[in-house]
Amino acid sequence: MPDDSEDWAALRRELLALHGRLAEIAFKITALRNAPQALEARYWRDFYRALLLGATRSAMAKLLLVFIAGVAFAVPRAHAEDHLDLVVAIDLTQSVAAIGPDGKSDFGKNVEGVGKLLVQVPAGTELTVIGITDQSFSEPNILMRARVPDDPGYFEERLTGARSQILRAWNQKTAHLSPVFKQTDIFGALELAGQIFAQDKSMTRKELVVFSDMRESTPSLDFERMRLVPEYQAVGSRCGGSLELVGVDVVVAGADGEGKSTAYWESLHRFWVEYFEKAGAALQTFTVLRDSRHDF
Repeated sequence: MPDDSEDWAALRRELLALHGRLAEIAFKITALRNAPQALEARYWRDFYRALLLGATRSAMAKLLLVFIAGVAFAVPRAHAEDHLDLVVAIDLTQSVAAIGPDGKSDFGKNVEGVGKLLVQVPAGTELTVIGITDQSFSEPNILMRARVPDDPGYFEERLTGARSQILRAWNQKTAHLSPVFKQTDIFGALELAGQIFAQDKSMTRKELVVFSDMRESTPSLDFERMRLVPEYQAVGSRCGGSLELVGVDVVVAGADGEGKSTAYWESLHRFWVEYFEKAGAALQTFTVLRDSRHDF
């Protein structure tokens, strides 16, 4: 029987505490014995992890640099390969002053047509707008010159802004512009365009857009008074000096036949086809329309 003088419950609690302490000491002894191997294992684990992550980051950084450099060099090169030298000629003579059935003059339609063209110009365009007058070459009338930036912007925001500024300048320029010249010197305007193209040899594309009825009317040659326009070979000596438009794409808009027969318009068309072919240019379009979508 237990001695009533001892506190057996306290002794049991003390015994359990001693057993727990012994277990803790045994765990520490085992951990200390395994510490060197565990330390070595953690060291090599961290070493290989750091090596792998460092190599991955380095490779990604190099790849990113290569990508950025590629984009930086590729984009300017792409733009540099597609620079456009654009010359727009608009008729400022009285031959386009007549009011049509729609209540608008051919001149007003030409002004609107130029405006629609200006909001389509691509990035990297050198733009010049000239007037067709009675002395287009000897007294050149440069209405506007502008440069569209090569970089259109990530979302083409720079190109859109440039187009808006050009259109605003055009609207301001034409607010007080009217067709006042009595004669139409188209040959002089084309010769002026040829000299503008010759100023910059670095442009990869050259395009001439003419808004006119294309009826030459000067003392040396007057298409307005003719029943039919003669072939180029018959009047070539009266078409001004030698014209160089080699490699230039030509678009003629607004070449109407008001007051003339269909045969007259066809003879006018045939003359200008021969004329531009002789000058080394490519006549892409010859139309009475002015607001068609332009394919740059």
